[in-house]
Amino acid sequence: MFNLNRDPAKSVALSEDRSKTGVRFTQSRETVWTLDYDWQSKIDRLPTPSFDARAHELTAGLVHQWRALRASLSAAAIRFEDRLSGHSFEQGGGGADLSLAATPSQSYSAYVQRGPQGLAVDVQPETVAGLGADLLPLQGLSINLQAERREPTAPAPPSMRYIGYLRWTLPGSDMISVRVQRLAYLGSTRPRIDSVLGSYSHEFDIPIGLRADVGGLTGSVYEAGVPGRRGVKDAVVNAGGALAATDGRGRFAFRSLDKGEHFVWVDPATLPAGLVTEAPMPLKAAIEGGKTLRLDIGVVREAEVDLRVVLYEPEGGAPSVAEEDKEPKLIEAGGVAGLWIELKRGEETVAHPTDADGNLRLRNLRPGRWTVRLDASGLPERHAADRESFELDLAPGQTRAERINVRPRLRRLKMIEEP
Repeated sequence: MFNLNRDPAKSVALSEDRSKTGVRFTQSRETVWTLDYDWQSKIDRLPTPSFDARAHELTAGLVHQWRALRASLSAAAIRFEDRLSGHSFEQGGGGADLSLAATPSQSYSAYVQRGPQGLAVDVQPETVAGLGADLLPLQGLSINLQAERREPTAPAPPSMRYIGYLRWTLPGSDMISVRVQRLAYLGSTRPRIDSVLGSYSHEFDIPIGLRADVGGLTGSVYEAGVPGRRGVKDAVVNAGGALAATDGRGRFAFRSLDKGEHFVWVDPATLPAGLVTEAPMPLKAAIEGGKTLRLDIGVVREAEVDLRVVLYEPEGGAPSVAEEDKEPKLIEAGGVAGLWIELKRGEETVAHPTDADGNLRLRNLRPGRWTVRLDASGLPERHAADRESFELDLAPGQTRAERINVRPRLRRLKMIEEP
């Protein structure tokens, strides 16, 4: 049975407009600043209107990532304008959120917020604190658990809300989801509210045909090696200059691309902190007229390498000479600055010089085997490194600390006694 109902009175009773603008500043791969402005207008158009109001919200946020630990802070200023009564009032708020990706299949979060929850008229400020857990026990299965306490402004009673959400992705992208919620008011005679919501979704395409000189490109950006093939939301994909953002399941689509070869890449600034594409960008996509090509792009946790090039000199500043049977004592004399070091993996090359202390930290590296080579021409005169080329096997999320020692090439003196 399929029913479709329409109530003309309700469809014209409410007029609602909303706009949101913002800026995002990426200070580093770990730190992101945001500033958003949200404007909303609601008007009751019935003969005896009950509300005509506008709301303005300005929110500043800071997000910082420490490997598997992610923290965010926010502060908001909200102004409500009740145009029926001519009154307006301002409110402020803020919040903090802390999340930990304990393993690729487990993440936990804790949060607290104070202020109006959402843009609405006459919303009283309340404090919300909660704990959450995201689990991926099996391929295609995800579980979200959440417990939340709300402390509204009196006389409303505090409440506890418990939510369990299960999502199971079947072969062919069909999805079964179940959401269970319990809402209990503390110290109140209000009845407890329990609810269960189940849904089944199936995707299907209605073919309409493509012109012979254009084709399509679809795919997804997903976390490789994570159970459930979790998609990456809001990643920007560039295909020959055309842009598309991934949806909540990491999917993107280009419906009309010129026939021929296109370069496809993911904007690294739009990936979550600490993630890099599994394959070097850009990728090549051969678009055929009248056909749609599928391209899935995996992302993994980045690897890091901390290198230090240390210079050793003879103790006491003695010249770099040694008698045949004697070795001078060498002591650490600081780092070697300005020494170029190259990391190479297939056709991918990263090269940077060491800083004033002889240190070099390389981030955003893809997991795999890298070959490290240093430019020996940058070494001090009559000095040599203990290794000028070596290999590193980097795992996702790993940080490798390596040390290269530079020592003087000692000239041997042979003492000849004359009769």
